[in-house]
Amino acid sequence: MKGYLKVAMLASLLAVALAAPMAAAHIIFVYKEQVNFNAVTPVLFKPGPEAAAVQLSLYNVTGKTGQSGAFIQLTIPVTNATYEYVYQALELYVNNAFGQGTPELSVASCSYTGSATLTSVTLVVYPTTDSSPGQGQNITITPSTSACTASGTATLTQGTTYYVDFKVLPTIPVPYGSSGTLTLYLEVENVTSS
Repeated sequence: MKGYLKVAMLASLLAVALAAPMAAAHIIFVYKEQVNFNAVTPVLFKPGPEAAAVQLSLYNVTGKTGQSGAFIQLTIPVTNATYEYVYQALELYVNNAFGQGTPELSVASCSYTGSATLTSVTLVVYPTTDSSPGQGQNITITPSTSACTASGTATLTQGTTYYVDFKVLPTIPVPYGSSGTLTLYLEVENVTSS
């Protein structure tokens, strides 16, 4: 019984100690705020006007702050031509709300499957307002079924829409009816200058 009495006294003292500051306060202010906002995707990738030519499919992803990207898959019909050029297969918009710094497009990872051997695939990135399509910044991919590497980046401007063309250089001769599937993870990262 003595144990219960001690616990009850201690609880009472604690309640008084906590209530005293509230009782001493003459006014208690309670604030309630409602904030409405529109969620914004920092970078939006979508199929371009010629996406059907390479059966392009994509899935937009958002990573950590200052980073956004898309998984892109395209099926490339390969012929014995010196190269194949697909204009405006992909479109991307860099939102003004992307953040501080300079947005930069790169290929974070890639993979290739197919019967044709490719020498390279070049992504040509340029604004949709550009008067000379096909001229722009290049990201070069060296695809093979065992490894896939990419080099180069494209510096982007916030509030601008871009096209991405694909220039495919096959290794000739190409077996009849060859095609290949290239899967890319394109990433736009906020690069801050130091």
